[in-house]
Amino acid sequence: MKRFLFLFFAFVLMTLPAQAAVDVTAVDLQNASQLMHPDGASLETLSGFSGFYYRDEISVFGGTASHYQALLLNDPWLSSGLPEVQLRVLAYADQEAADVAFEKHQSSSRFNEEDLSLLTSNSHAIFYTKAEGGSAVDLLQSVSADSSSFHWLEKNGNVLIQASLYLSDGSIHEDTLRGFSSLEQDEIFALLSNAADLQKVSLGLLFPPENPFFSAQTEGSSRNLNETYELPLNGSLSLDIYVSDPAAAVGTVLDSSGLLSATDGDLYLYITKEGKLLAGLYAPYYDADCVQTAGWYSVGTTQALYPYEWNHVTLRYGVGGFGLSLNDAAEVYCSVSQARSGRALHMGDYPSDSLSEGMIGVVDHIEIDFSLDSLGRRVDSVLASQLFLDLSPTDPDFEVFEFLKAEKVFLGSDGFLRADSALNRAAMVKVLLRAFDYGTSSASVSFSDVSSTAWYKKYLAKAVEIGMVKGHDNGTFGGGDFVTRAEFFTMLKRLDTTFKSSETEAVYSDVKAEVWYEEGAYYAHTHGFVEGPYFYPTQMVTRREAAQVLYELLQ
Repeated sequence: MKRFLFLFFAFVLMTLPAQAAVDVTAVDLQNASQLMHPDGASLETLSGFSGFYYRDEISVFGGTASHYQALLLNDPWLSSGLPEVQLRVLAYADQEAADVAFEKHQSSSRFNEEDLSLLTSNSHAIFYTKAEGGSAVDLLQSVSADSSSFHWLEKNGNVLIQASLYLSDGSIHEDTLRGFSSLEQDEIFALLSNAADLQKVSLGLLFPPENPFFSAQTEGSSRNLNETYELPLNGSLSLDIYVSDPAAAVGTVLDSSGLLSATDGDLYLYITKEGKLLAGLYAPYYDADCVQTAGWYSVGTTQALYPYEWNHVTLRYGVGGFGLSLNDAAEVYCSVSQARSGRALHMGDYPSDSLSEGMIGVVDHIEIDFSLDSLGRRVDSVLASQLFLDLSPTDPDFEVFEFLKAEKVFLGSDGFLRADSALNRAAMVKVLLRAFDYGTSSASVSFSDVSSTAWYKKYLAKAVEIGMVKGHDNGTFGGGDFVTRAEFFTMLKRLDTTFKSSETEAVYSDVKAEVWYEEGAYYAHTHGFVEGPYFYPTQMVTRREAAQVLYELLQ
């Protein structure tokens, strides 16, 4: 009867949305013990032995345990000294407490003292062995064996699961010992890890979360986050995701554009077929230290989601950059500081488009954080009345920067303009090309100090192509060098193909005839950008000065 019930519930689980084992108590486990543990026929078999059969339940403080045994195929009437499996599930106060207990076992001094041998280990599971028999041969000190034994310890939600394979107390038959000793480690690993997986299936079915914020049963499941939360334009969004099989959960977790044309600041969060997370931010006018494809910057986790437990995810965007973190792993980061668009952010499938591609799983425990400036004010609130965090609405050049921001010429860095800072050559090339709608180029450049991955390489390639820059005589470009007046106005003159200079008379006292920037100086004089008898060719150009000139030209 128990086998029928377990198989029935396993079938039901495969037809229901994935659920998480959360807040499971020892009493919960003990009350559900008849359904908690798998039938022996569900366990893997070992070479030379029969399938396992269920023997009995073991009384356990803090949880529940079950006991299985296999027969020797060469002597099926043998009744002692046979391979046994014990499955034990222990409940802790919460997932954090289970994490602490697991880490304590993982760093046990018994491994250093060579009492136990670690076979493999990761952040969620330990596979280990003890070469000799004795009492308390496992980390939970619950198994006694007559010879070598193998153990799998895994954390899942707020429980620890242990699966142990050993020879039982009693007279060990020579054929039994020989067959046990010849077992391949791979088949033992498969037996114990799969046994733990069966326990996780039971936990997921028997102890689902109560009233999760979002439960996606189909790829068309959807919920509008904006109807429940005030979402920041600059800030972070944290949530917990639960899936039974990460590979089967593939699909959209968050989306603000669907198949529609993307607008600046659209976001998505996606579960890949490998069970990893991939986040995207649409920022076609921003330049950053990560790859941009068709206007989208993407960051992805190297870890996959863990099945049958809550995975904590944080997505941040806007001022401070674009980042994604999963559980305790380091954040993957991109320096793009594009704020989130004002579009509604949908959980699961984006509604009303032609493709259903939402995730299959559960989302809960959503937390929202707004980015703050140095004075503790919400960045969103400050930028609602200011173009940049450091530019007051009373600034005399506010109109200039407002125009140039709308034209995507000056977008600021991390919300800051730094109006009175000098521009370097790399930034200036980008600013000028943006101002005059020249676009970029994928061509290579031959400057010895410009790498193929330099963020400004696509702008520099275009600048060289149209003759705006030529570089230095030594073959370098000097992208980090500050731009001088001589360089700035020479670049502008080269861009303005309608400007004709036939004058040879000196217009500034400090500009000699036939000097390389003579035409640039004349250009500045003709347009009235530099008044007076001196040009000051080596004076550095600030963002404010460049903005004033560009504003006049573009008007």
